[in-house]
Amino acid sequence: MQTNSQQETTRQYTDGEIRQELIEQAKKDLEDLNSDTLISLSSAKEILKPDENICFGDLPLEHQEGIRQGLKSIARGEVSRWEI
Repeated sequence: MQTNSQQETTRQYTDGEIRQELIEQAKKDLEDLNSDTLISLSSAKEILKPDENICFGDLPLEHQEGIRQGLKSIARGEVSRWEI
């Protein structure tokens, strides 16, 4: 018999559930975003090292605005498809 956590690990999520989670996470990220927020410079598939991160406030202003606009777009539900 599987425990709840094992069932959760093997559960297949619907596109709608994934989309909703992305929307909620983007809203939270927007609320938490500040100049001290660490931004990863490596891909999600790589092991992160401390020197591969930069503070959000150290990015050029146009990059900061691009990240904000991307999060706002996701928070509005403007997500059509993603890759895992």
